[in-house]
Amino acid sequence: MSIHDLKIKTKILTGAMLLVLITVIFGVLAYLYMGKVSDALFGITDNNAKAVEYATGVERMALLTIMEEKNYLLHEKDEAHQRAEANVKELLGYLGKVDQIAGTYNNQELLAQSKTARQDTILYAEEYRKGVAALKSNKELVKTMNEKGQIVIDAAEKFMGMQEKAYADAITQGADAKVLDAYVQRYNATVAIRIKANQIIRLEKEEVNYKDRVAWNRMQGLLPELMRLYDDLENISPADAGQQLIAAARPATAEYEQAAKNWISNDTDLTAILKRMADYGDTVIKAAQTAEGKGYQALEAARVSAQSVVKEAVIIIISTIAISVVLGVLIALFLASIITKPVIRGVAFASSVAEGDLSQQLDIDQKDEIGQLANALNGMVRQLRQIVSEVRVGADNLSSASS
Repeated sequence: MSIHDLKIKTKILTGAMLLVLITVIFGVLAYLYMGKVSDALFGITDNNAKAVEYATGVERMALLTIMEEKNYLLHEKDEAHQRAEANVKELLGYLGKVDQIAGTYNNQELLAQSKTARQDTILYAEEYRKGVAALKSNKELVKTMNEKGQIVIDAAEKFMGMQEKAYADAITQGADAKVLDAYVQRYNATVAIRIKANQIIRLEKEEVNYKDRVAWNRMQGLLPELMRLYDDLENISPADAGQQLIAAARPATAEYEQAAKNWISNDTDLTAILKRMADYGDTVIKAAQTAEGKGYQALEAARVSAQSVVKEAVIIIISTIAISVVLGVLIALFLASIITKPVIRGVAFASSVAEGDLSQQLDIDQKDEIGQLANALNGMVRQLRQIVSEVRVGADNLSSASS
């Protein structure tokens, strides 16, 4: 069936439906492109931008952690230690977010960098805690050395006082020179012990402050000398008098020496710990910086891609609107043409009939309302021609009869 044979209502509805169909088709196309634009924008915000944000957070928290831990290692303040531990937890939290982003978008490179940073963060924290333990242990060891050193000094001073008093009493009692010389020898031996102990304690302070092992090397030579001085004093002192100093000073010196050795061992370990901490910290920061740089590159690429998609979407949408308008106009013109042209011909035909021209016939071969009207007009003209012909014949007969 030709479109000309459709009813006018059907033609109008068909044209309207075509316009709706065109609008729907191009609307779906525009929607799909808007979806691509949306995906590109979400790729920027949810993937690349967040990856950059979290990588920056990792770098920032790593630097803050290193700063607070160094602050604690230098000043041994508990507030710095608590902040450092809190920073480690927050740093691991940022790494968890990086893992989530990398897993969601299947970014294996970012996932590998995050894994490396996480491992080294954990190792860094472990080394830091070892360093904290070494510092606390050294603090107690310094306290022990102070206590044991003071025991030696106090014992020497007490024994020196005893010898001074005994010397004065001996002079008062008129003791001979041999007895007096024994008091002087014990006094001088005790002074030597005190001097040696003071030298060792002073070197200990230097070593604790400078940690260059120069003072410690000298201490290692002086400590055996101090023990020999105890032996010398013990040899020239009566059992009851000399044992009071020796019994207190000798074990205190041994404990002092052991505490000093432990302090040196801890300090040596602490140097190695700090070196490993620096290596782990650098690895974490470098991994964060690498991820951050990759994120910025991906962000720029996504931005360029999004711009391209947006431009393409704009072109598609504008083209869709233009094509829809053009097709709508063409369909409207076509429908108007197939409806109005036969109507105009019918009006012209009716005008000719009105003017008395019954010779024409309306040539409209359609099965719609206009075609039906055309057939009706043609039938009317045929009837009129027949009537006029009959009237003319009757008139001619009447004229002949009149004649």
